[in-house]
Amino acid sequence: NENLIVQTKSGSKYKLSNAAWGAPIPAVAEAKKKEMEAAVAAKKKAQKQPVSKAPSRQIQPAAAAAAVKPKPAAAKPSDQKIAPAQLLKLAKSTFSLTGATVGKNGKYLLAGKPQQSSGRQAKIWEAYESDPNQPGIPSGYDGTNASISKVKRVTIKLSPDVDRMRLEEANYNKVQSGLFSGRFVSKIEYTPGVPSSDRNVDGKCTALVIEAGEYDLKALLSARKGMPLRGRALRDAAASAGQCIQAVHSSNLVWTDLKTENFIVIGNNNLNEEVNDVNGKMGLPGVKGIDLESVIPVRNNPIDYTPEAAPPEFARALLAGEAPGVFFG
Repeated sequence: NENLIVQTKSGSKYKLSNAAWGAPIPAVAEAKKKEMEAAVAAKKKAQKQPVSKAPSRQIQPAAAAAAVKPKPAAAKPSDQKIAPAQLLKLAKSTFSLTGATVGKNGKYLLAGKPQQSSGRQAKIWEAYESDPNQPGIPSGYDGTNASISKVKRVTIKLSPDVDRMRLEEANYNKVQSGLFSGRFVSKIEYTPGVPSSDRNVDGKCTALVIEAGEYDLKALLSARKGMPLRGRALRDAAASAGQCIQAVHSSNLVWTDLKTENFIVIGNNNLNEEVNDVNGKMGLPGVKGIDLESVIPVRNNPIDYTPEAAPPEFARALLAGEAPGVFFG
């Protein structure tokens, strides 16, 4: 019956086999074998042939530049540079610069209006260190509000009286190098015959450059309209004055012009808050002494003093007309 062909009702024809039940049918096994051999051969053939790569989508540098042109990044406000002429104009209006300079190569820029010193011939200026790379511009200023705090401010005393200026410079050196240095402002520079862009000053005046203050105690008391210092503020001011007097006396000198106007507040620009600080809780930690022009050796005649702040014997001499050659601040 091995070659017997049977046809079903649906029309399908099957060839009968003598294979035992469950055993593999030779024809089917042969067909599967051929199918597996064909698959293996196709795989080997595919491995031998070079693989064709898909076209790269990477854009070459030149093509990339042509395809996408980057937009220039917007400059940050701090990166934007102001034109020199505009920066100079801003500096003059911001710091009230006069346009005049003192010091070698215009080192200091004068500002505002000068105050008259007790020595009469001397004038006291507010000034700023100049940027050596940008003449006329305060060092550290770039035209922004944030840079204003970086600018260094100083006080410059200019006087044609060489002897008086030499004496004051010597007094600063002696007092601040003694056993008690006190609480005086720092002396930064002393230049006789100082160069200046102002022909009235150039080579004719001596310059004494010192640490700058925000306001003096006389201005503070005046703004408080008769209300005295109290609490911590009074203790701070009194301690500073006491240390200054101790420094002068320990140097065998006498300070004949001790007054509220000669004590300034350093690094504390809060005059309005101090005026309203009735009980002195804020304190006055930055009080320092200035103006050693009138300091003299013990038992010497006074050079100048302020009548309203003078000791009784000075006042009596003034009223009696017995103080010839003395300047009154």
